[in-house]
Amino acid sequence: MRKIAASAIIGLLVLAFLLFYPFTITVAPDWSVRVVDEHGAPLGDVTVLEDWVQYSLESRSHEEEKITGADGVIHFPIRTMRASYAYRIGGCLSNFGQTGVHTSCGASAHVVAYRCGYGWLLGDIGNTKGDDWHGWSSHADAQIFLRYCGLGRSGVGCLEDVGPRYKPCPIGTQK
Repeated sequence: MRKIAASAIIGLLVLAFLLFYPFTITVAPDWSVRVVDEHGAPLGDVTVLEDWVQYSLESRSHEEEKITGADGVIHFPIRTMRASYAYRIGGCLSNFGQTGVHTSCGASAHVVAYRCGYGWLLGDIGNTKGDDWHGWSSHADAQIFLRYCGLGRSGVGCLEDVGPRYKPCPIGTQK
């Protein structure tokens, strides 16, 4: 009987440790991003934005912008934080209480690229790969595709450079 009681106590202690110890978790991967044009050539001087959040623990996302060199490559470091399983589960349940079926839990990150005069069209879907990450690997590789849109046009659909998400493109800064 004492062996059973001792085993139960040890089991509860192990369970408590696993539930409440703040393990290091990955919130965004160590990310290598390559930006290419419609010909597959590296595209330099492109602003790449990384956005990441741990929905179970945070109410706001984080961002960092970097600019590619002539090789079209940029690197973002791994993003980590410490949290227990109990805290993550509690955060997810709290989110569910606030937003119901629209709840997001766990880590999520993505990268997007922007350069004046460049964007993508509906037919270009599938040319960008590895731009979304949802929490399991510690490293990711991405290739972001941008096509030349012409003067005064950028972004999704190669539309005119207007709107809150687009920075105005000064004349003479394109291509």
